[in-house]
Amino acid sequence: MRNKEQPEEYSVTRLRGEWAISWREVGPSGQVRRPRYALGTSDRVVANTKARRFWQKRKLGSGETVGHIVIAWLAEHDHLAAATRNADAWGAAKGYWAQIKPGDIDHGVCRGYVKWRKRAPRTMRTEISLIRRAVNWAEEQKIIARAPKVWLPPNPERVVRSLTKAQFRTFLVGCQAEHVGLFAKIGVATGARARAILDLQWAQVDFD
Repeated sequence: MRNKEQPEEYSVTRLRGEWAISWREVGPSGQVRRPRYALGTSDRVVANTKARRFWQKRKLGSGETVGHIVIAWLAEHDHLAAATRNADAWGAAKGYWAQIKPGDIDHGVCRGYVKWRKRAPRTMRTEISLIRRAVNWAEEQKIIARAPKVWLPPNPERVVRSLTKAQFRTFLVGCQAEHVGLFAKIGVATGARARAILDLQWAQVDFD
């Protein structure tokens, strides 16, 4: 019995009153067989989860690399709003990380990526954070026995820039909509947060 959400590589089928995962294998001489592995549950939702984890571990095998793990993590989290950003980060990082084994990751490997990539600290944190999330997930899913400690470069200090009075006047001139200029004036005069300004009632405002 195949669910439309199941991948083509395997199916979840009934086996002696419970659920099992079944897949197609082609032997050395071309013979086709369909092994089955009991999932130990009669609950279909639980069976789908167990089947997915079993298949991930089977595909990764004992020689898993960071590349295999990140690709599996991306597939598992492709519904997230940040899915495109994560995929872009991996596209930039895979040239360095793809063939590294999780057990080989240490402080030196992470710092080596910074030297190899030569990008801004914030970009480095974003890309190395992807590796950290993926290996931590792999440990949670029991794909690897233990996630390595993944070092991140320190967060750069934020630079806060303020407008001069002349610059603010120029900004106001550029506000074509009257309500945008009013919003900016209230913000500068009160230091209130944007949400607080938007929630203001006219009875609360005294321009005098």
